[in-house]
Amino acid sequence: MAGIPGLDGVVTTDVLTASARFHNQFPEDTVQPPDDVLTNAIKDLRQIIAKYKVQDVFQLRLIHRHFLIPEDHVLLGLHTAEPSGHWVAPTPIGDVCLSDIHGYVFSVDTEGHLFPSEFRRGSFDRDIDLDFFQEFVENIQRDGLEHILGLQIIEEHNTSMVEFAFNFGNLLLRAQDVRPMRHLKFRTTGWMVTVKNGTVDSTGEQRCFYYEKQGHVRVIDTKARTLLSVIEALRKDGLLIA
Repeated sequence: MAGIPGLDGVVTTDVLTASARFHNQFPEDTVQPPDDVLTNAIKDLRQIIAKYKVQDVFQLRLIHRHFLIPEDHVLLGLHTAEPSGHWVAPTPIGDVCLSDIHGYVFSVDTEGHLFPSEFRRGSFDRDIDLDFFQEFVENIQRDGLEHILGLQIIEEHNTSMVEFAFNFGNLLLRAQDVRPMRHLKFRTTGWMVTVKNGTVDSTGEQRCFYYEKQGHVRVIDTKARTLLSVIEALRKDGLLIA
């Protein structure tokens, strides 16, 4: 299998441009695949992850988008210190250090290759058997899951994350820092694979909070356009514990 952009070598501007266009073809966040299709797909794919012993490196990711990425931008996630989490937003490609980013979310494109749709800072230095990627892609293609499931690099081990979606970025926070709200619904968008005593299982580790019939949680205040203003708006709405 050919090299995977975003995992091996320096990322190019062409890759970032193609990544944004690739992302914009994903289903909207209000689209949910049938439960039986999702359940069966997760069971099959988690066996592949366990087979190659990469459950500490990759988890499964529900393929979806919250917004369209503008031209000449790419989806890049940055770590936030307080509250601890990640701010993911369209970033001008000209502002990105190409030698200091790696792919974070990958799914299968129309040519049958894993391709990144989201990036993080830093390098990816794990040595992964290429047969794993090949078998994963073949399974995705066989079952027609290209727009349903992909791979995501694990950032926070043993930590459930909650994702708040806005029209201009997403904020991922630790579940322990988010106040439970009865009027909010959530769905799982990421699954970590576990192997214990030879038994392979999966647990939902990343959740999207959303209002029922209204999509994901979105800030209505039009003044909220930066990370700081987003955090302040969430605190004002009583969604954060601290």
